[in-house]
Amino acid sequence: MKYPTFFIFLLINVLTSFAQTTPTDRPADPPTDRSKFYLFLLAGQSNMAGRGDVAEQSDVPNPRILALNRNDEWVIAKDPLHWDKPSVAGVGPGISFANEMLKDLPDDVVIGLIPAACGGSPIRVWQKGEYWSQTDSYPYDDAVKRITVALRSGILKGILWHQGSSDSKIVAQYPFLLQQLADALRTEFNSPNIPFISGEIGRFRANREGINYAFHNAKYIIPVYDAVSSEGLTHIGDSAHFNTMSQHILGKRYAEKMKQLLAADVNRIVYPARACPAVVKAGNHITILYNNLLNCDIDSVFIESDYYRASLSVEAVKKGSFEYDAFTKAAVNTSIEVVIPPDVPEDLYDLKIRCGGEINISAKAVKILKEYRNPFVFIHISDPHISRQWVGTPDNGYAKELELLDRFTETANIINPEFIIVTGDIIHDYTRFDADSTGWGGNVRSGYYNRPLAEQKYNNYFYGSHGYKGIYAFNSPVFSIAGNHDFYGPDNDAYRFKAAQWNSLMGMRVYGFSYGNTRVLCSDDYLGDPVTDIPMSGLQGKVLTSYLSTAGHGALRIMAQHRHDRVDTAFMDANRISLVLNGHSHTPSESYLGSTPTLNIRPGTVCRSGEIAAWQKTLGFFRIFTVTDSAFSYSPPLRFCQNPTAAYNDIVNNLTVTFERNNNGSSISNAATLTNNLDVDLPACRIRFVMPYKKEGYKISDGEIFQSFNSPPNTIIDVTVSLKAHTSKTVEMN
Repeated sequence: MKYPTFFIFLLINVLTSFAQTTPTDRPADPPTDRSKFYLFLLAGQSNMAGRGDVAEQSDVPNPRILALNRNDEWVIAKDPLHWDKPSVAGVGPGISFANEMLKDLPDDVVIGLIPAACGGSPIRVWQKGEYWSQTDSYPYDDAVKRITVALRSGILKGILWHQGSSDSKIVAQYPFLLQQLADALRTEFNSPNIPFISGEIGRFRANREGINYAFHNAKYIIPVYDAVSSEGLTHIGDSAHFNTMSQHILGKRYAEKMKQLLAADVNRIVYPARACPAVVKAGNHITILYNNLLNCDIDSVFIESDYYRASLSVEAVKKGSFEYDAFTKAAVNTSIEVVIPPDVPEDLYDLKIRCGGEINISAKAVKILKEYRNPFVFIHISDPHISRQWVGTPDNGYAKELELLDRFTETANIINPEFIIVTGDIIHDYTRFDADSTGWGGNVRSGYYNRPLAEQKYNNYFYGSHGYKGIYAFNSPVFSIAGNHDFYGPDNDAYRFKAAQWNSLMGMRVYGFSYGNTRVLCSDDYLGDPVTDIPMSGLQGKVLTSYLSTAGHGALRIMAQHRHDRVDTAFMDANRISLVLNGHSHTPSESYLGSTPTLNIRPGTVCRSGEIAAWQKTLGFFRIFTVTDSAFSYSPPLRFCQNPTAAYNDIVNNLTVTFERNNNGSSISNAATLTNNLDVDLPACRIRFVMPYKKEGYKISDGEIFQSFNSPPNTIIDVTVSLKAHTSKTVEMN
């Protein structure tokens, strides 16, 4: 039978149109080895389902990318992947995501996409038993069923989520709802480390900013999570849905972020770490808080410094929920009790845990002592504001404040305090580019979209950058307290997210620690909720009171916080706090408060930019405290250098050590000259000599050998030297 030409043409068009608006039906078998079949859930609403024009899709179907069709059959993936609304289904980010992922995967790995998005669905219907009428479906339940089917053939590797256009009016609650969804899916499949990635809604939408901020806020309450940007993406003409090209770009961005999360070290040491290291005597035990998201066995725990390494005896490993922030409810799932060997030399060590084929590191986390000293010395600094002023490009620059902080580490390491306390404003909630000579002017940036990000700021603080040292260059443990500028991205009144960001990047926010018979209480008077969290009658008071109850009240109690004029005198009096260390105002000051009475003191600022005009009153200062039993004394504000406004190479420190020869173990003898131009005597300066290994030992001309240990091919000798104010002394080692 013959058909008219126009009829054949019409039939072809109909068939072509049908093929473009229905899921692909080319059957395919997944790999026989489940471990080679990587599954990814595609969930959310219409922009995940895809509304891009299929006619603009140029990708050739890839046999290494399969999709689960509506009949729960594996087929070669082809847009449209979804059928939530067949008349408008089109190109989404799924296939471009998969193609990008395959670029870095072995040739025998196949990707399986699990389409589950439902156009228009608000996040409230992504819960068990909730029905969505627009797609006649139960979004959460259907997704779970489809994942269950897919898991017969492969391994769930990640979740992609694009939703939020329907929820722009609940931005404050949205991150918590997203957290509930992530927790529910992870719990459903016993996969606590499955990466969960969300995508910003189009920045072309008028109401996009709040919900997009919510995606980024969620980073601080959802582990193994991140959000991808929609910057530069365009729509199909409706100001709602990404066009085909933008979907391709979005898919690649999802893939880039997924690769980062899959490669990331998802096991994390929370204590001792970052804001709160540990000071412990050799031979004693320490309890480690560890987020073992892989749920794998602990292979070993050890400590390591530049010259010594020691394995720690693991006494107990407990699994459960171990909360470390009462306000944010931040918790880890593993507690590890270890014992420090009695013969470990005194030093500041990295803590390392080998688990699941990975080594997780908490840098400069454990200070080992032979004995607690009495008297002992500690240093107080405040308000470094690392990254308030940025030098260079956002992606490849450094915090201007590091130039002074770097030079201060040299001074502090000679003084050799038992610990250092930094009372807040560790980083800054905005960044100033191209500032003038006084540290002002230029361009000010803030928010999630502008680098340097919070992670970069804190990394500058700890590790330094561009050759300038951060606080990990101190030979003493550093305890960091939160201040009003210690967040980047969340809104100023987004208390839960500011506090959770601190948890995510710094660890403990409210804690106590002991040195011998001294108790130090570290609080946060800015990031947490001002009603329920910050007052000592609230959550923080309970945490710190509990610490004192467990550790004992000791002979001397010190409070460290940020703001000098927001002190809870009732708590101070009840616990007989003798000393409050704070900052916030950059002018050194001291006063008394309460009926104890309590000394309320601040040192000035050691390295903040923007203080050039008032530098003589505020900049370059620190204080030394000496504690003896229940009593303490303190220095006046000390300036560590002669002129803190000078260029880095022109800064002249007021306390220096100069070695006659390279102090690297290459010389059989050496000499070190100490010069103290500070206004205080220093009874226990510390010099470390790195000498060639010598069996019969070394002798010194002045000072006292505190400890000596072999670290072949070197012998390490720590020498204590007493040095009067405005004097010099040379110590010879041979």
